[in-house]
Amino acid sequence: MADKKTPPFVKVLYEKNDFTSFLEVLEKKTGLQREYLVAGFATIILLTLLFGYGTQFVTTVVGLAYPSYETIRLAKSRSDAQAIQWSVYWVVFGFFSLLECCVDTIIKFFPFYYVTKVLLLAWCMAPIEANGCNILYKNVFSKLMGKKD
Repeated sequence: MADKKTPPFVKVLYEKNDFTSFLEVLEKKTGLQREYLVAGFATIILLTLLFGYGTQFVTTVVGLAYPSYETIRLAKSRSDAQAIQWSVYWVVFGFFSLLECCVDTIIKFFPFYYVTKVLLLAWCMAPIEANGCNILYKNVFSKLMGKKD
């Protein structure tokens, strides 16, 4: 797998965590490399979002599945950095849910709303230092709440 030319997003697929353990099982059962499994899954989601069938369902599943798991796991581990990330994530997810509830008919006129939502939520979930939650916390939420970091 990993040499010096391997892109960072591929390296993440080989780090040791629950998600990559799941990918390892899928890799053994299907005989496909995990890069292709993730790319195929992402392609299916993107096509679903672009063609409009089940867009709200897909974005809700993508937005809830992994973050719910991580939040439950966090409740057991008590990591402060992760607590901030997942707390901010739920604020962002709640904002989108409230927005959709209030202006559902207007959202239909924005052709890439659901694609944008999934990309933003995925960025907030990303296991990197510069993920969306960290940036939103440092640049928006900590300033709104008057907290100095």
